Amino acid sequence: MPMLLSGHCVWEAKDVCLQKAAHHLSHAHILELEEAVECLLCKGLVDTSVRPGYVQLARPLNKDDFPLPTLGPLISGCLQQLAHGAGWSVLCGLPVKKWSRLQSVLALHGIGLHLGRAQAQNAKGHLIGHVKDVGVDPDQQDPTTRIYMTRVAQPWHCDSSDVVGLLCLEPAQEGGMSSWASSFSAYNHVLRTAPELAEALHGPWYLDRKNEVPPGKLPFYCLPIVNQFQGSTCVFLNDTYYQLAQRHPDVPRLTERQIQALKAFVSACSSDKLRVDHWLEPGDLQLLNNHCMVHTRTAFRDHPEDPSRKRHLLRLWVALGEGQACPLAPAYVEVYGSTQVGDRGGIRVRESQEDCIPLEAE
Repeated sequence: MPMLLSGHCVWEAKDVCLQKAAHHLSHAHILELEEAVECLLCKGLVDTSVRPGYVQLARPLNKDDFPLPTLGPLISGCLQQLAHGAGWSVLCGLPVKKWSRLQSVLALHGIGLHLGRAQAQNAKGHLIGHVKDVGVDPDQQDPTTRIYMTRVAQPWHCDSSDVVGLLCLEPAQEGGMSSWASSFSAYNHVLRTAPELAEALHGPWYLDRKNEVPPGKLPFYCLPIVNQFQGSTCVFLNDTYYQLAQRHPDVPRLTERQIQALKAFVSACSSDKLRVDHWLEPGDLQLLNNHCMVHTRTAFRDHPEDPSRKRHLLRLWVALGEGQACPLAPAYVEVYGSTQVGDRGGIRVRESQEDCIPLEAE
């Protein structure tokens, strides 16, 4: 019989005050970031000349390559919150309006080094993603389009990594509100109000890969929404991917109980009781633990006469290290590629995939 989930990551919106919880970077923190970025460039650890418009890494970097004497401990505190606390953290005040694009992407990558190991976010091997409307499929006629490349609303979901970071470079003219909720609290709500539906969340759920298929894998995979393994619980949600997987004849049809269970879970996440709304401003970095948080964003409209002011976020996927990463059920291999702590998550569609950091959305 399913039981209520507990822990620090079980919370409601009334427990959250973003203004008090956000960490504001000091002038000294910003200088450290700028000096660490310059250090990467001076040591030749990153290169922008080999492939114009991209940053190539000389080798996989670690936090020793990006020293942050006073900001590092603050990021460690954020990491504790992500891994063992409420499951989210926010950093504010990165001077992205002053920085060059190169400084912004390297600063974000460097912060990620103090959290864990960056993972590729698409078939192109991007270690930093660009969440921006690039003009593809503007009316979402193709269901396999990755929604982060469009202006439409994002459904409630988790990203395919232990932690996701979103750094705002530019907000939209209208819309684009970011929200997140405790997936543990949403599950508890379903269990209290409709226990038969909560039980369905533990069963098999099939998700589409949106045509990004790793070697030897099917174009869909199976992963329960609620996974319990070695005393740990992880929730994985990707609304609309379940429906899209129905295009494959080998995928079992969604049952009425599954449809109602998904509806109840998403409804709980969307409720004022659980949902936290965050209007990201330039320089805000939102960090979420994908195993106990789910997030979404509203549709948006960009400035029609100024392309330079299009809504633009930089995205980071991080695999956490020993002592911070929870154990993952074997089923996660299908989406994470591995359950090995420190090197799991991300998207890899070929063995020879070369990682890079693009300076612009594509």
